[in-house]
Amino acid sequence: MRTSRPARGRQDATGRDLPLVRHGDPQAREQHAKLGFADGWTLVTAQLAVVAEGTAS
Repeated sequence: MRTSRPARGRQDATGRDLPLVRHGDPQAREQHAKLGFADGWTLVTAQLAVVAEGTAS
């Protein structure tokens, strides 16, 4: 099973560690960057953390 590990030194605006993601080739990495995958997953993960921690308003 493949898992993500926090990237050392890379954090989002809230101070949470950003995941380290590996791509099959540079083109796939560029395509994901253009589509905003990192921003989207960061937002979804932060929202899920709020729900899981029971701090949703």
